[in-house]
Amino acid sequence: MVKVTVLGSGSFGTVVAALLRDGGGCDVVRLWCRREEVAREINVEGTHVGYFPQRERGWLLEGISATADLAAAVSGAELLILAVPSNFLEGFLERLRPCLDQSSVPILSLVKGLRVGKGVPETTSAVVRGALRGWKGPTLALGGGNIYSEMMQEDSFAEATIAYEGGSESGRAAASRFQTLLNSPRMHTTVRDDLVGVELAGALKNVVSLACGFAKGLEMGANTQAAVLRAGLREMPRFARACGLPVRPETFSLEAAGVGDLFLTCSVGRGQRLAAAFVQGGPVASPDDAVSRWARLESEFLGGMKIPDWHNARAAYESLRRVGCTECCPLLTAVHTIGFVGSAGP
Repeated sequence: MVKVTVLGSGSFGTVVAALLRDGGGCDVVRLWCRREEVAREINVEGTHVGYFPQRERGWLLEGISATADLAAAVSGAELLILAVPSNFLEGFLERLRPCLDQSSVPILSLVKGLRVGKGVPETTSAVVRGALRGWKGPTLALGGGNIYSEMMQEDSFAEATIAYEGGSESGRAAASRFQTLLNSPRMHTTVRDDLVGVELAGALKNVVSLACGFAKGLEMGANTQAAVLRAGLREMPRFARACGLPVRPETFSLEAAGVGDLFLTCSVGRGQRLAAAFVQGGPVASPDDAVSRWARLESEFLGGMKIPDWHNARAAYESLRRVGCTECCPLLTAVHTIGFVGSAGP
């Protein structure tokens, strides 16, 4: 039985822990929680009302052990799954670093964030490698169009892509292990050697979903939203080329982590709902005003939940600006203009 620890007890992290538990290939799945009271609730009541208020008492009791002790959570783990919110990533990795010194345990990231690095955008795997000095394991990523609450329904089906870095034998072996543990009648995963492509798809689809939300909020109709989605799908590999990042174009057009995730997020994602409300407030007065409005709406609509969508929009635009290619991705640029500069609409 494999020892797996999920780092992060938000909606996705909790669901993945439950899927691993239900798959039967793991020893007791350990779930690290940022707050002690959440770990206690899961262990004692078997519930997680902060994210799953409708679920019955006891659904998390069997096969899952929650803890707020990070060192204890990762000790002895054979596989780690990273599921912390993107905007808390760096701070969390600083805490994790001493726990993994000289370790080679593989890390599968569920985090769909984007950072502006030194001249090129940085995906989560780059941030992880830079922060975890002394850690020697492979980084992988999982992406796909999945509504977390649906993934726990008996009659549901979901698919995802597990990606590792091309040429990494340890990454390929780890991807196969994760695939075996996650595949079930309710979940199907494929493995691809395009780590950066899968991570970029996960980060940029959030930006495209804001564009769909703007169109929805301005009541521009389904035709416009479909056009926005198509333009976004075209610009995602174009962004990678402009920034000099090696990706496989088919990752965006054929994989669950690409077009599958893009379609779902642009249709029912939290970001597009947030963007619809944002644009209905009229043009922002300044970038600071924009940040305040995004944060306020995030609090009002998502009950304190944090999403990476509008942060990724700023990082994507800044990356394009640094390489002088804002014109090659007009949709991504327009999202930044509307969301942070002050244009009233497309």
